[in-house]
Amino acid sequence: MTEWMTEERRAGLRAICDTVVPAIPRADDPTGFWARKATDVGTDEAIIVALAGMQTEARDGLLGLVDGLVAQGILTASQLSREQILSRTALFGPAAAFGVGALSGLVRLMAYGLPDAVGQNPFWKAFGYPGPISAPPQAPKPIRPLVPNGDMTIDADVVVVGSGSGGGVVAGKLAAAGLKVVVLEAGGYFNEADFNQLELWAYQNLYWRGGPTPAADLNISIMAGAALGGGSTINWSNCLRTRPWVREEWAREHGLEGVDGHDFDRHLDAVCARIGVTDQCSEFNGPNQRIEDGAARLDWSFKRLLRNADPTTYDPASAGYMGFGDQSGSKLGTMKTWLQDAFDAGADVIVRCRADRVLVEGGRAAGVLATYRDPATGASAALTVRAPQVVVAGGALESPALLLRSGIGGPAVGRYLRLHPCTAIAATYPDPQDAWWAAPMTAMI
Repeated sequence: MTEWMTEERRAGLRAICDTVVPAIPRADDPTGFWARKATDVGTDEAIIVALAGMQTEARDGLLGLVDGLVAQGILTASQLSREQILSRTALFGPAAAFGVGALSGLVRLMAYGLPDAVGQNPFWKAFGYPGPISAPPQAPKPIRPLVPNGDMTIDADVVVVGSGSGGGVVAGKLAAAGLKVVVLEAGGYFNEADFNQLELWAYQNLYWRGGPTPAADLNISIMAGAALGGGSTINWSNCLRTRPWVREEWAREHGLEGVDGHDFDRHLDAVCARIGVTDQCSEFNGPNQRIEDGAARLDWSFKRLLRNADPTTYDPASAGYMGFGDQSGSKLGTMKTWLQDAFDAGADVIVRCRADRVLVEGGRAAGVLATYRDPATGASAALTVRAPQVVVAGGALESPALLLRSGIGGPAVGRYLRLHPCTAIAATYPDPQDAWWAAPMTAMI
């Protein structure tokens, strides 16, 4: 039900959409890129659907913003005046800036990313972007997750919260050693049979909080994986060994004993071997070739990156879409390696299961309380995993949150987050660069 979307709000939303992505008269417009406005591709209707899926507090906040913009006259104002209304509103305070930024970003995401019935978007023609080039293959799902049938309790030796590059490795090794392991993953289980090479679908199903999520101070947006396999399911599969000077700093300044020695090298060797790190799947597309050209002209260091991929199934034509899930199945992420090892050794893997808090008894972790939810039926179940060993491996974002909810972890929990900023540099070249061909990142200076 969308009784909250009044006709005035609908009109306001349409005006906002066409302010952010307006129609601009231009004689040289062979694909209609400039003449096409956001509502021409159904951006307003897509946002209404997105609002319907939001929590009430978030939705009411954005609807309140729409109401405020309508009250300022955005329905009847000129394009220039509408832009000024948006800019002025963003200056009202942090909450207003957050709202304007979130709504504007949602408009751009839907306008330029929303596919039609055949998986295309008319804006893409101007970029030469082909959109999806192949349908998902018929591929089996070799991991069979345990599905709770009502509230239940499981006894185990170890419960691992998170199935990414940390939790997956731990689960695989401990299960192989004969321990009873339970893996809890908040996201769903998707593989090649699901990957349709569409950005919006990937954000909705494979990414933390549905895609790029702005930090509270609006200085950066955060992206992280949120499906079985964690970030390894959607990352660009670059394999860089931790630099010696970094390892020395960790050992010297942070007390991480052993990370600066040969034992750590041995562990890195084992991981690289299991995930198939290779230089055979790192062709250069246009942007990566330009990096090599620039490095040569500037006499800078340059190297071709190694990636965890299976050369026998790798396809450069589809590799550029791996951020939406690797349709070729060549990416040897956690789901295809360590998690598969864990499952084959008898581990229980439970997806759509959010860890609510760590059980603590006698000053020690004693298990995990979690909630399973089936998005298809809406059914939910309370799950208790009793285990004397608990591994919290929900990543830098969710692990501190779980520890805080559990009241454990000490004074450092939730502090000292370090992010890896990424930015994009755009340029115009005389020839097509085809950035969607081959792996997105294969060159490094």
